[in-house]
Amino acid sequence: MNNHMRQLKMNPCRFSQSGSGSAERAAAALNDDPRIKLQPLSPDAMRAAIEHLVDKGCKRIAVCGGDGTLALAASCLVGTDVELGVLPGGTLNHFAANLQIPTCLSDALELAINGRAKTVSVGYVNEQLFLNTSSVGAYVFFVRKREQLEKRMSYSFASLTAGVVRLIKFRSAKMDLNGSLFRSPLVFVGINERELQFPILGQKKRMELMACMSSRSDPRVA
Repeated sequence: MNNHMRQLKMNPCRFSQSGSGSAERAAAALNDDPRIKLQPLSPDAMRAAIEHLVDKGCKRIAVCGGDGTLALAASCLVGTDVELGVLPGGTLNHFAANLQIPTCLSDALELAINGRAKTVSVGYVNEQLFLNTSSVGAYVFFVRKREQLEKRMSYSFASLTAGVVRLIKFRSAKMDLNGSLFRSPLVFVGINERELQFPILGQKKRMELMACMSSRSDPRVA
């Protein structure tokens, strides 16, 4: 996966962009802004660059990408005073949607530069930070299959086909939850309280979206 970092000429910020999801649309939109400059970066290089900016005393780092790219950036900023500006550049952009960040990149850019930051909750599974949800088991295999199929078909049809394949090859996995061993086809971990009814299964409850659930170690997001 290719990532890109953008330097804001008027402020000490950087912007990184995932090479997946809506990356091409995001790059085209952001290239029109004269204040930023595109630099291609791999995930490891992006982590190193963000850590370097933190060490230099940068106060806000803006990242363009999907939930995975944003989680990588947030993992570098947890426990610091550096703020994270979010530019939606993924496929579904769940994290940005939960924070009601504009999908219009020009609006999101203004928010990333001038918006007031607030703390957000993060979670960990196997010591890996995540921002929205984390799954173990069937859903992981479903996503991998869908990504393979997306090279040959649309996202919707790839999702349907991957779901059917997962049902045909349905199996459980052995898991260790805080020292307790059990078998399950799927473990779903979500930040904050979630809806358990269709058609909004897995979404954050409305009051959770309005609340600021935070601790001193949580990242600050604009």
